[in-house]
Amino acid sequence: MPLVPFKGVPLYLNSQKYLVPSLSYAQMKENYDVLSSKDFEHITDENFQRFFDTFLPIVGIAIRRNYPEVTDELLGGWLDLNTFAEAVSAVKGASGLQVIEPGE
Repeated sequence: MPLVPFKGVPLYLNSQKYLVPSLSYAQMKENYDVLSSKDFEHITDENFQRFFDTFLPIVGIAIRRNYPEVTDELLGGWLDLNTFAEAVSAVKGASGLQVIEPGE
């Protein structure tokens, strides 16, 4: 695994493992209302598109701290419902908003 500037939670995407770091303080402050919202505690058929549209840019911001070449467009092609939920959990966990168990 290549060296990255920030430690993070491992996430397997596009045939490789990415380390999803925490958001910076400024990024956390800007996105805290969305990240702490209870609106998406359960993904349903009715809210999954809004969930993706809301969180994809935040996941992108976090991943780009270690992988500046990863665009939101690339993430949109790599992520599916399962890996997207893992990515959101990785961002929240790395940023201290939820507990991430090893291997999760």
